[in-house]
Amino acid sequence: MTVESLKATHADKLSSTQIANGINAAFTNVKRLTEDAILLLEAGRYPTAASLAILAIEEYGKERILREIARTDEADKLKALWKDYRSHTKKNIVWTIPGLLAREANFRDVAAQVFDKSSDYPKLLDHIKQLCFYTDCLDNMNWSYPTNRIDKRIAESIVEIARFYSNAKKTTSKEIEIWVKHFKGVPYENADLVYKALSEYHSEIQECGLSSERLDDFLNFAKKQIVPQDEPTSK
Repeated sequence: MTVESLKATHADKLSSTQIANGINAAFTNVKRLTEDAILLLEAGRYPTAASLAILAIEEYGKERILREIARTDEADKLKALWKDYRSHTKKNIVWTIPGLLAREANFRDVAAQVFDKSSDYPKLLDHIKQLCFYTDCLDNMNWSYPTNRIDKRIAESIVEIARFYSNAKKTTSKEIEIWVKHFKGVPYENADLVYKALSEYHSEIQECGLSSERLDDFLNFAKKQIVPQDEPTSK
């Protein structure tokens, strides 16, 4: 195996079946990473547990980008999306969703915060991951160690988010086609249009027997999965 063969990566359009396969592969890996993170958490290895949980969250974040690829035809946009697919911060915006759903009663407020391009949340999670793995020299010229920066509370909160995503149900090409039908051209910045598309999408997959959940059922379920708590910080 050559170095060039290891670098070879796809950056073009995928069929609905290929999209579904990619999402399902990611979900399988999310479950594996989360299970490993839980084992490390139980063993008191908090920085490593948190780091694996963050990797699981990033892996789950591929789903959103693959769905974007499914509804995109323009070559330039596809190239940018594949770049996002391999970017840590672009994948980890989903880490805020469970906590926001638990805190906010209004879906539109949650959507606005999640897709706010000026948000520092993606960078924060990536910074926490660095603290989990590496030593660093702080502003006061003291050296930081992962075990001094990532405690049990931070590790538990991040593992809990990964656990939430590890329960994601696998998808099918038919479900992807229905999703594209309702989300084609819908801007995520418009929370009202996103909510409308989600409602219509959930109604159709319910009618097709692909899900038994209405949108409100899904949102209420998600809110109950994680108890609201303070966001982890890097301080």
